[in-house]
Amino acid sequence: MLYLITIVTSIPTLALYAPVLNNPDYIVGPAPDTGVLWAGLLETICVLACIGTAVVLFPVVKRQNEAAALGFVAARVLEAAIIVVGILSLFAVVSLRQPGATGADADSLVITGKALVAIHNWTFFLGPDVIPAVNALLLGYLLYRSRLMPRVIPVVGLIGAPLLLLSSIAVTFGLYSQVSVLSGLTALPILVLAWRLRGRTRRFPRGMFWFQAAVALKHVRWRRNYLAMPLNVCMCYSVPVRTNRTKFPPFSHAMLPILRALLVLSRNCR
Repeated sequence: MLYLITIVTSIPTLALYAPVLNNPDYIVGPAPDTGVLWAGLLETICVLACIGTAVVLFPVVKRQNEAAALGFVAARVLEAAIIVVGILSLFAVVSLRQPGATGADADSLVITGKALVAIHNWTFFLGPDVIPAVNALLLGYLLYRSRLMPRVIPVVGLIGAPLLLLSSIAVTFGLYSQVSVLSGLTALPILVLAWRLRGRTRRFPRGMFWFQAAVALKHVRWRRNYLAMPLNVCMCYSVPVRTNRTKFPPFSHAMLPILRALLVLSRNCR
C-alpha cells in the first residue's frame, strides 16, 4: 500500500509545478500559488510513504542480509531527503514572490527564482530517478534471496535497476530528456516491482516462519527425529505460502502452534 501511495502522489506533482517550473517570471507574476502548494503537500505524503516502505520492510529483509537491508533503508531515507530539498526550493519561490515588482528588484528576484528552480530540477533527477535504481537493486536482491514471492518479480527489479541507472547517465549527458518516452520505458520495470509489492508486506512475516522452518528441516537427522516428519508434511502443504501464490491455508493457520512446537522439538533433537 505504501508503494502505491508513493506512485499515486508523485504522478500529478509535475503538472501542478508547471507554472513555476516553466515560467521564469512566475516569481514576479500574478499567477496563483495553489497548484504549487498542493504539489508540495502531495510530495510530502510521498516522502513519508517512502520512508514508511523502508521501515516496514526492514524487519523482514534484514534476515537475509542485514547490511543490504540497512543500505536499502539508508537509500530510501536519502531519496526522501532529496525530495524534501526540492519541495523547500519551490516553497522558497512562493515565499519570495512579489507580484508587480519592477526594475532591479524584479531582475534579482527572477535570478533567484531561476536558481531555486534549478535546485529543484536536480533534486527531481537525483531523488525520483537515480536513487530508486539503487533501492530496486538492493530490494530485488533481498527479495530474491528470501523467496517470499515468485522469483520473477525480484528479477524484474534486478533487470530494471541497471537500465534506470544507464538511463540516468544518458539524461545527464543530454542524450534525451528526463521526461520522455524512452526514460519512462526504462523506469517501467521498477514500477512493476513497486506495483507487485502492494499489499504483500503484511503476509511477509508469516511467510518468513515457513522459510526458516524449511531451512531448519534441511539439517534434521531423520532417523533419530521422527517428530520432524509431520512438520515436513505440513511444510510441503504450505509451500505456496512462502511464495505468496495463494492465500494462507486455513489448515496450516490452525496448526500453527503445533507446528511451532514441533519445530522447536526437531531443533532440540538434532
